[in-house]
Amino acid sequence: MSLYRTIQSAWILLFLFAAGCQPAEKKNPVSPEGETLVSESASLACAQKALAVKMNALWDSVAVALGQNLPKDMPADERKNMLAVRNTSLIQMFEVYPTLDAGIHKLVEQAGEEDVAIALQLKEIQNRIQDHEARVAGFLAGIKDQKEAADWTRKLTDAKDAACE
Repeated sequence: MSLYRTIQSAWILLFLFAAGCQPAEKKNPVSPEGETLVSESASLACAQKALAVKMNALWDSVAVALGQNLPKDMPADERKNMLAVRNTSLIQMFEVYPTLDAGIHKLVEQAGEEDVAIALQLKEIQNRIQDHEARVAGFLAGIKDQKEAADWTRKLTDAKDAACE
């Protein structure tokens, strides 16, 4: 009977040892793809933010130049409206525009050209974001564990909201 107990104990120990030595589950088999998507999310969001900042700075500088060159007797509401406009064609429609200096005309026209170029860049970024979002959706759909999917969703969202350098 003692031999039986020894064998039984050996089997139990072997079972416990084997259970403890199971290879660790792959922690996150999709993490390289996920990390790439997180990095791309941040990059695309920062590119979009940078272009928006560039566009605002462009029109802010036009508004400053216009504000310094508008006639002093211009009605306050019209002045306010003209300085708020961020479109070359609309600025040129104001009655006072033809009376402004040629340098201001050139500045407004150049701003319009730069605005178009920035808008094209924004459109390209938006197209890339749409492609990226489709890849993110496919990536998240491939994750079976809900907690893991929620973690990746949070990482992707945080990447978009993070401060850009």
